[in-house]
Amino acid sequence: MLPGAAMAQAPVKALWDTRPDTWVAIDALKRRVPSQGEAYAGGKIPSPRPKRYVGMFYFLWLGEHGRQGPFDITKILQRDPNAMQ
Repeated sequence: MLPGAAMAQAPVKALWDTRPDTWVAIDALKRRVPSQGEAYAGGKIPSPRPKRYVGMFYFLWLGEHGRQGPFDITKILQRDPNAMQ
């Protein structure tokens, strides 16, 4: 092969699963979220339970972009419902 010649490469497969229906979680008290199979045991989708909430925090780290944040998207959208546009 000539120096600098490009080689054909196979497509890169995803290194991890990003589908939320497969996410699992364990909190600091060692409580775990049931898997989809456990939650749908018996073949029926469970109804939401009252006074139960799930919070998820994440951020994208793409470099140094200032120091104004973190930002609360809920509050931003309350002030400006079109902020995502």
